[in-house]
Amino acid sequence: MQNRLKAVMPYVISIIIGILVAVIVKLIFCPLIIRGESMEPTYHDSDIVRCTTDFTAETLKRGEVIAYNNDGKIVVKRIIALPGEEIAVMDRYVYIDGVRMDKENVDDAGILAVKSVRLEVNEYFCLGDNREKSRDSRYTGPVQYENIRYRVEGLLY
Repeated sequence: MQNRLKAVMPYVISIIIGILVAVIVKLIFCPLIIRGESMEPTYHDSDIVRCTTDFTAETLKRGEVIAYNNDGKIVVKRIIALPGEEIAVMDRYVYIDGVRMDKENVDDAGILAVKSVRLEVNEYFCLGDNREKSRDSRYTGPVQYENIRYRVEGLLY
């Protein structure tokens, strides 16, 4: 019996160490794999990004990248408009409360026009950086705060 236990023990220890390493990596780095082209050129398909769950509705800012649940799938997009703001997408530009946004946020935004929409409390309007290849708030509507899982902090690998 003891010989059998000695033979199995290295495998058990290896499994326990593997599980601990996986949990620590998940807690510290919170890695997420980018799928698709919607966030190019910022992030590319198969990039691994570092995320955090350390945010509140009050700390999320315009321009930050978030990962949220959209019909059971985690998607990564950039916050363009915040709760209470009025957003419109027309003539290839994004307007927030009637003010046209800077160019870095609006390239090719006019693929689908969005008439003026006032965001409710805890709603965010999000777009992919690659506007032509992004299925985002222009198609699916505003993102509810309770669906936001992570704030993306940067490229991990």
